[in-house]
Amino acid sequence: MKNFSKILLVVLAVFLLAGCGSKKANTVVTCSYTQNQSMFTMTQDVDIDIKDGTISNAKLVNEIVYADQYVGKYDETVLVDTMKEQFKTYKDVDVQPTSTGVVVTINLDTDEFAKLSNMSVDDFKDIKEDDIPELKSGLESSGYTCK
Repeated sequence: MKNFSKILLVVLAVFLLAGCGSKKANTVVTCSYTQNQSMFTMTQDVDIDIKDGTISNAKLVNEIVYADQYVGKYDETVLVDTMKEQFKTYKDVDVQPTSTGVVVTINLDTDEFAKLSNMSVDDFKDIKEDDIPELKSGLESSGYTCK
C-alpha cells in the first residue's frame, strides 16, 4: 500500500497550499496507478469525492491479477484471508477473489481519511475548484493517471 501513502501526501500538500480564489469544489477526482511485477500486476483506482469543498469520502479499489503461469496455482482462501488481515484496520473493506487474483475495495469516510493522514478533519475543508488541477498534477507526478 505504498501508493496509498503517496495519495495522502499529495492530498496533504494540496490542502496546505490551497488558495482562496474560486468557489468550493464539487467533484470526484479519479486516478489510477498500475504496478507490474513478475508474479502479478496491481492496479489501484482512486476516487476522492469532494462535496461543497470538503472530502466526503475516498474509495480505493486495488486489483491484483496474477501472471498467467500463476493463475490457478495459489490457494484462494489464503489469498483472501491474507488481504483481509492486511487491511483489517480500515472500517469498510471488501475483499473478493477473482478467477485471476483478488480485488480489495477500501472506502474511507472523512474522519478515517483525516486520521490516516495525521490531519484534522478541518484540513479537508474549503477545497476550491482551482485546487483540483493541482491535486491531479500531484497524483500524476506520483505515477497516477487522472481523468
